[in-house]
Amino acid sequence: MEDQNSATLPRPAYAIKGNFSFVLDTSGALIPATSPIPASAAGYYDTKCASCHALGSYDLSAAGAPDLALKGGDMTARFIADQSGHDDITLSASEIRDLMIFLNAQ
Repeated sequence: MEDQNSATLPRPAYAIKGNFSFVLDTSGALIPATSPIPASAAGYYDTKCASCHALGSYDLSAAGAPDLALKGGDMTARFIADQSGHDDITLSASEIRDLMIFLNAQ
């Protein structure tokens, strides 16, 4: 890399070397919202998530838990179909898929 701010000619050149260790997309992969959003998804959110979480402009209230807007990608890290997951909530594969779409649409 050449120092464009230097008045010295020829301009000093630098090499940058390093090792980086980080995880991309730690919040999970986003899936695009489909049209239309599954009709049952709002009900799943209302009964299983809304008591603790907020959800963008859909649900502004929260009881200390993070806002789930655009966090649909986190669903697969927290839930496995038909097994107790986050806060002992059990969701089917279709409920997980529908909630992923709904959360990412907010």
